[in-house]
Amino acid sequence: MALVRNSSSAQLNDLYMHLKLSAYFEPVMVDAFPIAETMLLDGSTQAIVRLAREEKTGEHLQIIVNGRDSNTARIMVRYLEAAISQWLRRSSLPRPGEGSFVEAEVRVWFNDALESRYFLVPGVTVLIMTLIGSLLTALVVAREWERGTWEALIATPVTAGEILVSKTLPYFALGIVGLLLCLGASAVIFAVPMRGSLVFIFLSSSIYLTASLGMGLLISVVFKSQFLASQVVLVVSFMPTIMLSGFIFDLKSAPLLAQYIAHIFPATWYVELLGTLFLAGDVPLILWRDMAVLCVFAVLLLGLVQRKMQKSLE
Repeated sequence: MALVRNSSSAQLNDLYMHLKLSAYFEPVMVDAFPIAETMLLDGSTQAIVRLAREEKTGEHLQIIVNGRDSNTARIMVRYLEAAISQWLRRSSLPRPGEGSFVEAEVRVWFNDALESRYFLVPGVTVLIMTLIGSLLTALVVAREWERGTWEALIATPVTAGEILVSKTLPYFALGIVGLLLCLGASAVIFAVPMRGSLVFIFLSSSIYLTASLGMGLLISVVFKSQFLASQVVLVVSFMPTIMLSGFIFDLKSAPLLAQYIAHIFPATWYVELLGTLFLAGDVPLILWRDMAVLCVFAVLLLGLVQRKMQKSLE
């Protein structure tokens, strides 16, 4: 969390030490509220606490919690309320009945109602894009090998790059249709806010879909068996999207090794990016960083596919 240093009061320093000594919080002092707001937007902190003094109401304690993940936000609010209450009981600040007393107010940003669908619907969109991109394309080249039509295909004058494009474009179009259906359902049926730009939503989704298509085609080219390719794609694409992308479980509560492993899969970056675009808006740091990482995944995977997809029977 970020503690806003509006003044160098003894109470603020005492609150910082109280939170610092707890096993559940990692407080960081910042000099101004805009700095803390930027940290909350880009995900480097999960909560903001600031202590201010007002002439009419006295000391005023505000708690702002990141509500992108509703379950995590509920837990954070309970822990923070308990910690602040404990600190107030032993602090020298006025209490109720002693004139002007401290009033703690909790605000949840991005998802003030703590609706779980605000977090789950973007995650389901990622899951559908993964299914279309990886699972379906993992079978296309393997199917050619099993049916014996690969020999006829390599006898034609088309190049390996043209074969790659022909195998990619139909599923890319299918993925875009799936994205449109998901966005329509999220807006009309589930009433999930889309605070970010639709242009960036489509652009980031297109990049992730390209990376997902590349992963599916690479598996299909390498293993050349529909059954084996389908099993491998479940392990390296579908299961990490569910278990390691932050779609269901908050990665910050996972072991450090699991967090490092999670970030070698494109879905982890796309879940963070799409959730931010839906709920927080166009946050430049997350937007450009995650899109750049997804572009690297897309170029790397498609490059490997083109290298492995040779017009030969070997």
